[in-house]
Amino acid sequence: MQRLTLQAGNRQLLLVLAALAVSAVALAVFGFFRPADASSHREAPFISTDQQADATDVYAFRSPDRSNTVTLIANYIPAEQAAAGPNFYKFGKDVLYEINVDNDADAKDDLSFQFRFKDKINNGDTFLYNTGPVTSLKDPDLNQQQFYSVSMLQAGDHNDPMREGKVLADNLQVAPANVGPVSYPDGYRKVADEARYDIGGGIRVFAGPRDDPFFADLGGIFDLLQGIEGEDYLKDLNVHTIAIQVPIDKLTTGKNPTIGVRTTSYRQTMNVLRHIGQPSSKLTDPKSSSGPLGATLAPGHAARKRAGHPAQGQEPLERLQAGLRRTVRQVRSGPGTGPPG
Repeated sequence: MQRLTLQAGNRQLLLVLAALAVSAVALAVFGFFRPADASSHREAPFISTDQQADATDVYAFRSPDRSNTVTLIANYIPAEQAAAGPNFYKFGKDVLYEINVDNDADAKDDLSFQFRFKDKINNGDTFLYNTGPVTSLKDPDLNQQQFYSVSMLQAGDHNDPMREGKVLADNLQVAPANVGPVSYPDGYRKVADEARYDIGGGIRVFAGPRDDPFFADLGGIFDLLQGIEGEDYLKDLNVHTIAIQVPIDKLTTGKNPTIGVRTTSYRQTMNVLRHIGQPSSKLTDPKSSSGPLGATLAPGHAARKRAGHPAQGQEPLERLQAGLRRTVRQVRSGPGTGPPG
């Protein structure tokens, strides 16, 4: 298990390189649930049927622009084609996304940043993503929008099945899809940059589509493992990024400058609990949470994906270094790849 040591010093480049190593050999923290412990771009069979909950990579490094903070990045939804209209990719409104931090080396989450998303459609009479040129994030012609909240779970709160953390910010807007140059006459970057938020306490966040910084010869790897020629099959493909920049003193205990980082996605579930030996018990009232034999409905969240170490077949570190420049570009909120035009 690789860990990130957050000590004072001028080592940003080394830590950015370490971020590439994170995606290969992981800043891993293993927990109780283990449905799919892997970083992948559709390689994991179970999660490949649930792309909105599918984490591709997780990164953690000292921020190049603010050395007293750490940037944590979780990427979801693999292999996005930018020109995927009219139903462009988006975060799942029924998925709970988390970036989890272990700061005492016990392989348990001590701090989790949570992200919950909701949709908004301005004009329900059309299926179009935008109904005219978009010049700002609040432009009414941006028809399909997403908003999200940021919450924080601390150590003892992780036992709560509902995972209700303390809300740090709400009603933050997701950067839109890069539909094309006609839709963004002033440039896509101008609009996407408005989706960067300072939510107080030295914390900054961003959510939206970005160019996938990972390097992988996926075509060669799965061509009987014999077609590997070093081609980057993720070039010009996007992911949906959740990025949060947090002061170091909010992540560490003060005594231990080392943290472990992973990302987890959850979907809410409802379990019907009955007495043993009564599998056919039925609830007497569909609006009630209790049944004739004391049956109860127990809501909670089921983990869908955890990314903290790679699946078999991912690229070795020496090939990941070829993606360094694109990683830095993503960290600086470079725009996601747009459709040809």
